Amino acid sequence: MSVASRPRLVVVTGAPGTGKTTLALRLAATLSLLLLAKDRLKEPLMDALGVGDLATQQRIGAASYELMYRIATWSLDAAIGLVLEANFVRGRSEAGLRPLVARAEARQVVCVCDEATRRARFAGRAERGDRHPGHLDRLVLDEWDERPVSAHAALDLSIPTLVVDTGDGRIPDDDEILRFITSTRQNGHRANNRHDSPS
Repeated sequence: MSVASRPRLVVVTGAPGTGKTTLALRLAATLSLLLLAKDRLKEPLMDALGVGDLATQQRIGAASYELMYRIATWSLDAAIGLVLEANFVRGRSEAGLRPLVARAEARQVVCVCDEATRRARFAGRAERGDRHPGHLDRLVLDEWDERPVSAHAALDLSIPTLVVDTGDGRIPDDDEILRFITSTRQNGHRANNRHDSPS
């Protein structure tokens, strides 16, 4: 399949609380792409299998990644463009993503923010109970300091990459992000640009 005819793939990643899900929803809607978000797959699995403890939740999470990669493969092979969203882990997630990148015109968007904002966002949603209870957000928050944010740095995928700062009241410039995603690919180019929108 020629580069011009390959489906579009946008990998949206970042640590929990960096705003990646919110951004991925907007990008998928604007670009008319199918959104495959890990938590959207994980939640029905938790409903079916139940979650008793953090270890079980993490096993279901691992299964959710595998399911996401399989659905993404089938979709790209059918020329269906995708936004993939998850808290991918550098050094571990690349193995599942590289076969997808090879099938697509791919871009990576990495969401980041300052640690105080990130923790406050996560603590707020844990307190409000915004998410499926199977995520065990309160237990995750208890182990927060044991989860290094560096694990969620840009993935080593050799594709153009944009870093978007969502912290301290910043509002991402969707137009700039869309220009980055839809720009003509330069093979081997890696654009590590941090976009800081005005407060």
